[in-house]
Amino acid sequence: MPDQRIDMNMLLRVDSDQKATSSRVDNTDKSLHNLEREVSEIKGLIKAGEAPAWIKHYLLPCAVLVSAAMITAVITLVVKVNGIETFIHENAGFIAGLRLQKNADSPTSAQSIQDVKHVLSDARSANVAISSDAITSTGAKFIQAATTSVDAWSAVQDYLWYRSFLNGTVTPPLGNLRASFGMIIPVTPIPGEKSFPPNVLLSGYTPNAQAARYEPLIPDPKISPQHPASGEAEYVIVDLRGQATSLDGMHLKNIILKNALVYYTGKALKLENVYFVNCRFAIDNTPEGQQFADTALSHPSVTFTPS
Repeated sequence: MPDQRIDMNMLLRVDSDQKATSSRVDNTDKSLHNLEREVSEIKGLIKAGEAPAWIKHYLLPCAVLVSAAMITAVITLVVKVNGIETFIHENAGFIAGLRLQKNADSPTSAQSIQDVKHVLSDARSANVAISSDAITSTGAKFIQAATTSVDAWSAVQDYLWYRSFLNGTVTPPLGNLRASFGMIIPVTPIPGEKSFPPNVLLSGYTPNAQAARYEPLIPDPKISPQHPASGEAEYVIVDLRGQATSLDGMHLKNIILKNALVYYTGKALKLENVYFVNCRFAIDNTPEGQQFADTALSHPSVTFTPS
């Protein structure tokens, strides 16, 4: 869907209408409770032979009618409020995209950076899908701003995290999964956190020349076996279970990397058709890191070699 710039006044009007209508509901509800109390008091006073006829035959019926009318008004207002809330819920991704567009106009502003981080965090937590076009176009402005602003780069990391969240719905179709034997996945320990062995599964079959890879660009003679290739697996799914790994000096091909903290300082790297799913990122603000971020925000699968 093409990127759309929508006047933020529309969003502000929706928000203002919701607040005004909610206030009217609260005020009408209070008035209704007061009227109900007064009607009850009138009923308590009216006993056979103790009140004039005009009270029994005029005042009390009028009070009942007014009470019924106010109940109808409350119901109408509640329906309106629910309608506004439904609209906001159903268009949450679109509204979040509008906020990103507004903030991307001033990507070095501390307020814009903070708001973008809140928008992306809330969207992840609420499972809200923002248009990938909005993520790509607005994220690019923060990447560009990061050449002169360290704070803007922190927003880029959050963009990468959210893009990785979106990737959970666009990974390639996988066949029957089978266990991997002998495939070594390098894991970087996170201080103070427990270490878990990665879950590694293989999918599909393909000739070895096209098979998935997770290995160093330059073999390390001190490591045996040598991060072996995946044999004839078309894809390798690597779940790091919240642990960290570095991309520096690595060659990844047809890999679906899940639940990882991904480091990259800008060293030699070769990625071919790699999906990052629900991953966090600690990418250095280098020209290579900026190239990586731009590529990762633009496509669900990342094919990247730093220039």
